Amino acid sequence: MTGVYLVNRPQLEVEFNQNGITSTVENFIENMKEQVRNFVLSAGEEFSVDSKMIIDNVVYTVLARFNVLKSKDNEEDRESHKMKLIEFTSVDLIKGR
Repeated sequence: MTGVYLVNRPQLEVEFNQNGITSTVENFIENMKEQVRNFVLSAGEEFSVDSKMIIDNVVYTVLARFNVLKSKDNEEDRESHKMKLIEFTSVDLIKGR
């Protein structure tokens, strides 16, 4: 099984807190790890995790973007049952209609 490590978790937490979405940080991290484990992701590949939530009685889609970082393990083992290093890049709140 592939290990997954979010290299900049504090940045993710700060950006989620700034957007008032503190309660979903753990869910996003777990969803991100599942995507990495379930799909073959290569270094440099970007992916996103989204979820719907209610903030102040308004439905939003929370979209967090991540990047797979290049590491020694990625270069040596294309099957990569080793650690995948993941970088959080951004979060957006998309207001529902």
